[in-house]
Amino acid sequence: MPMAGGQYRTTGFGESENDAQAAALKAADAACNKQGKRFEVVNSQTKYKGVVSESTNRNLKAAGDLAAWAGGWVPTLSGDDDYEVTLLFSCAA
Repeated sequence: MPMAGGQYRTTGFGESENDAQAAALKAADAACNKQGKRFEVVNSQTKYKGVVSESTNRNLKAAGDLAAWAGGWVPTLSGDDDYEVTLLFSCAA
């Protein structure tokens, strides 16, 4: 979303903080690439929005990862929108 002063804002969502950040950075990169420029992050904000506490979510994910490694499966309460990363960025030459 274009904002005053030549800055932009985008939001990425993901199952993990890294996934959400990657989605937001990809959107910022695409916006600036259209102008033949590169993005520069001005500000970044992360919010956890899951249905269980963040620490419980991490523990469930770790248990699921361990079970998958051992060939099992553990149900989780996480979703692909548990984390939200909002970037404020500008495009520079």
